[in-house]
Amino acid sequence: MDAAAERLIHSVNAVTDLLKANTKLRDNIEKVQRELEDKDGESFQLNIEN
Repeated sequence: MDAAAERLIHSVNAVTDLLKANTKLRDNIEKVQRELEDKDGESFQLNIEN
């Protein structure tokens, strides 16, 4: 029974790590999207000024 419990704990830890990585990736994607939108806005404004 100890081996099964250890496998379960390992699996739970792996899933937890995966969820944390997914959250971090989602945050990074949102940050890059915001930066891209800002750059698009700056580019649009510069095109208007030119």
